[in-house]
Amino acid sequence: MIRTSQATINPNSKEDVMSFPLVFEDLVPLFKISGTGTVFESPEYGASTIIEHDQKWGVIFEWTQTGPLGWILCGTWNLNVYLEKMGPGEKDLPNQKDVAFIQGSNVSYKEIIEFPAGIVEDGVYRLVTTITFTGPKGNPGPVVCFGDAGLIQFYTAEN
Repeated sequence: MIRTSQATINPNSKEDVMSFPLVFEDLVPLFKISGTGTVFESPEYGASTIIEHDQKWGVIFEWTQTGPLGWILCGTWNLNVYLEKMGPGEKDLPNQKDVAFIQGSNVSYKEIIEFPAGIVEDGVYRLVTTITFTGPKGNPGPVVCFGDAGLIQFYTAEN
């Protein structure tokens, strides 16, 4: 089991882990970032792209910053999850999570944004994540990222 501050994920679930790459813009010399995201349905079920309406779900963000410039930058990482419904409509989610920047030349992060059951109507959605960087005064920084998890289906099962 992998324990984080907000959920427990079972890496031995029946589902294959379906991670998607986080694509970072490399505008800052001597500072590199790489990472992945994973959509999960209820922590005990693990990674999934088909989510039952009555299950909580979320996105795990994992990324690593490397390079000497990491010692002098400071600020906050801003994580977001967006859903666009296939057909008419979009879904607004209460989703931003702010994570303190940790100074260092080889720092790894693992953060989860988790959503309650029933927050998304049945249907197929495109799920996109973003990570942006803001400086200590709230100014946008030179580091941005997005991840495209592809299509996710939410459904209601009849008992």
